[in-house]
Amino acid sequence: MKRFMQSACFCTLGLILMASQASAATMEEAREAPRWRFTGGGVVIIAPDYEGSDQYRVRMLPLIDLTYGRHFFIQTHRGIGWRWAPTQSNWDASGAVTYRFGRKESDNPALSGLGDIRGAAELVLTGSYSLAPWVLSADLRQQLDHQAGGMLVGLRGAWRIPGPGAKASMTLIPSITWANRDYMETRFQIDAGQALRSKYAPFQADAGIKDLGLAWQLRYPITPRVALTTLIGYSRLLGDAAQSPIVRQEGSAHQVRGIMGIGYSFK
Repeated sequence: MKRFMQSACFCTLGLILMASQASAATMEEAREAPRWRFTGGGVVIIAPDYEGSDQYRVRMLPLIDLTYGRHFFIQTHRGIGWRWAPTQSNWDASGAVTYRFGRKESDNPALSGLGDIRGAAELVLTGSYSLAPWVLSADLRQQLDHQAGGMLVGLRGAWRIPGPGAKASMTLIPSITWANRDYMETRFQIDAGQALRSKYAPFQADAGIKDLGLAWQLRYPITPRVALTTLIGYSRLLGDAAQSPIVRQEGSAHQVRGIMGIGYSFK
């Protein structure tokens, strides 16, 4: 179980993408939610076994979505946090503490000699603005352990379009992610010690745009309480992330992930 959780770091990014646009798309519903609301279920994910890999794994995670009124939430994809959502307003903001998973060199032979990346708590600040037919959002994610840290800043849009049938809804989500130097060094750099222990030459990774992405989500309510959500996402690593030896020599800059989740709403 420990190994599974540590290797799930990149899958978590897929969940973040799914969750960010889902929460934005349901901003109005959140403002009208009952005092207590809980959704439980499960999520199946297929994604690269490390960021930049060309090998894929299938994993399962529990789905927990507990909210209190319009503000407090405990959610698998967002952590524990507080939402600011003024009534009669187009904007929504939240702050949360979640967990960024690490990476084990045993996850893939391409990581041999690079050592492990430990996980740590992460602070997440998110803001969304509804500008029909789009919902625009931005998030800042800062790992709180500076020795295994790094910051990500993401911008994305969510464009809701009619789905197949009266009940289904679809969303297109373009995105762009910037990473600071700490993140890039931790995930993509090869230092002198790692070069001696592995088959790679030293490589310096600096801050910059890490990836561009596009995702498609379909949400279908099976019953008034049960909903099925499917997401297919593609991202292209850029800059030093794409040029890192673990990507250029042993992996791929083209990253694809699929997520399917089902949840039951208790009211």
